Amino acid sequence: MAKLTPDDFQKHLTDQVKEICVERAWNYDDGGHRGRAFQLWCARTYSNYDQGLDTDAEDALIDGHDLGADLVFEDASRKHLVICQCKHVRRGADLVEAEVTDFFRRHELYKDRAWVRKHGSKSAVERLVHYADFLAEEWKVTYCFFSTGKASDRTLQSVDAINAGYEDAKQPVTCALYDFTALKDFYVRSLSLEDSIPESVELQLASGRWVQKDTPHPTVVAI
Repeated sequence: MAKLTPDDFQKHLTDQVKEICVERAWNYDDGGHRGRAFQLWCARTYSNYDQGLDTDAEDALIDGHDLGADLVFEDASRKHLVICQCKHVRRGADLVEAEVTDFFRRHELYKDRAWVRKHGSKSAVERLVHYADFLAEEWKVTYCFFSTGKASDRTLQSVDAINAGYEDAKQPVTCALYDFTALKDFYVRSLSLEDSIPESVELQLASGRWVQKDTPHPTVVAI
């Protein structure tokens, strides 16, 4: 699927969110259920885009009081933490700048273990209470805001300013905003990556010139 018009993407997204609602026995007409299905759709799309993650799409979802994080992915081998917020709104509806910037500024809050334990649900605490430990071990953090709305130029400029602030402070944090147009492009890239991965690969390796490892992922290192 090299090209996808906005209308085509809207139909794909709506159909797939409805399928998730049927799969989970949720009511698509219920805003809460529809939003939850969109979160799972985003989780599956991100998993297709980055297939090296340790966290499965379904396991990435946070229940209850999520502290602003709908999805949390871990990748221990690359020391990478991905935290996502997902907002399903009417197509083209203006994103609320404060909601976007508030999420991208959660870095300091998540570093506070006491705050996470006090305000988070059980699953939120499980996924975020070690945030400061990850930073101490030199992990990088990516914040993704996925939405079907539209980001204004002002909102985009605010995100750029937040990224610049993290860079100036030498914090290992990157923020990425995906409004409807950017989300469409991201979805297409995730499909292209998924289609390009073959089921099997055959290689000829010289005897005694390679070693196999099973953890943290199945790996072959060869000279």
